[in-house]
Amino acid sequence: MRPDFFRTLLTISLLLHGAACDDDETTDGKTTSTGAGGGGGADPAAPAASPKALVKLKTALRYRGDVARSLAIPEASVCAELGLLDCAILHQVVMGEADPYLSALYEPVSATSATSPLAYERVAVSACAQRVDADLAGGAPVLFKGLDVQSGALVDPSSPAVAESIRELYRRALSREATDHEVATLTASYASIAAADEATPARSWALASCVAVMTSLENVFY
Repeated sequence: MRPDFFRTLLTISLLLHGAACDDDETTDGKTTSTGAGGGGGADPAAPAASPKALVKLKTALRYRGDVARSLAIPEASVCAELGLLDCAILHQVVMGEADPYLSALYEPVSATSATSPLAYERVAVSACAQRVDADLAGGAPVLFKGLDVQSGALVDPSSPAVAESIRELYRRALSREATDHEVATLTASYASIAAADEATPARSWALASCVAVMTSLENVFY
């Protein structure tokens, strides 16, 4: 995939989740206030952030399992590096797991590394690509149902089918309804994606939308 696709994906993720709260939450329950903040893409209808939020990072196997269930993909097929090695096992240390057998690491590391986000994204991209390709191929789609795609492009990005696909993605991934702001953000992203990928914009948009939600803070933490 081209670099401009990932730039668009990053933009979507920031718009959806980058300004969702005003406190920097840590996994030990402590918060550091950054002031009033807000704006810059924040959803005015979103619930307020808890001042004493206690969140935990989903470790490799838990995250792989959640992605598999959300996208209706067998866990063993979610992601394989070079088609051989399970991504969650290969990257388990940077995804919060211990590794006593290969690395003699009997306790998880105390903090995530610079490559941790890449590992989570790797799992999400692989799984989402499988789900998107299966859904757009017809048969019995799970997420992206009833989309009118011609020559690789959505005929009407503002159609009810597009909005319902986004809402179904949120239901399956986050177990809640998407807000109007979230639906509008992902819908509006289609124009930028179509400008970057003229050949298969429908697939690129569906993939970017899926990865953005699967790698959101709300899905990576619990």
